[in-house]
Formats: sequence, C-alpha cells, structure tokens
Amino acid sequence: MKSLPATFTTRAALQAGVHPRDLYHWRDDGEVIELSRGVFRHADAPEPSLPELLAVGMRAPEAIVCCVSAAVAHGLTDEMEPAVQIAVSSARSAPRIVYPPTSVFRFDAETFEVGLSQVEAAPGEFVRIYDPA
Repeated sequence: MKSLPATFTTRAALQAGVHPRDLYHWRDDGEVIELSRGVFRHADAPEPSLPELLAVGMRAPEAIVCCVSAAVAHGLTDEMEPAVQIAVSSARSAPRIVYPPTSVFRFDAETFEVGLSQVEAAPGEFVRIYDPA
C-alpha cells in the first residue's frame, strides 16, 4: 500500500499489483478513505485543502475546474457552490460523476486550454483549473 501515492485510483492500485479484495479491505478497515467512486486517499496522508476538486480531478484528469468552482478555489468569492463545475473539450465525452456532485460544461476544443493553470488540492497534488483572468 505504501508504494501507492497519497491519492490514487482503483486502476492505479490494480496496475501496482493490488488485488481488489485488498483494496476494499483497506477501505473497510479505515486505512484508505474513498473520496469518490474509484478514488482513494491514504488515511494518514495530510488533509487535502480542496478534497472535492481532488476527487473530481482524479476521476476526470482531462477536465478543467471552471466557473464558480474556479473562483472559489482562487479565493475570489465565498459563494457556496452546489456542485463542482468542470469544463471538458467539445471533442471529448463528458464524465459522469455522481459524488461529489459535478456539473460539466463543454468548451470549444480550440480554446479549451487557454488560461489553464493548476491549484494545489492537497500537498504536492495539483488539479487543472482556469486562472483567475
């Protein structure tokens, strides 16, 4: 288990040779915490500052945090968002994420990565996000 990063997916665990039975045993024993379906974090890892963004970023690594979610992460608003807002390229299919609640916007493929930045969602773990401008 220690060979896996602080936050990892089921796929990463399987590729590291972890049997699914062991992964769910770790979850049931509290050794790992399930942030979202198929996204786990070591229980002894430092607390993430943006756990919802971290979970969504792991589930949809090609997506970019946008709109109100980006404004909240950049400290530009104190609005309570009902769902994590992410953008995907119009050339890709939209991810289906139930938890944390997620709203998906489709942005033009040609300008999709304009203004792209990163935010540290947990120590040493970054999520793609649009910059404040």
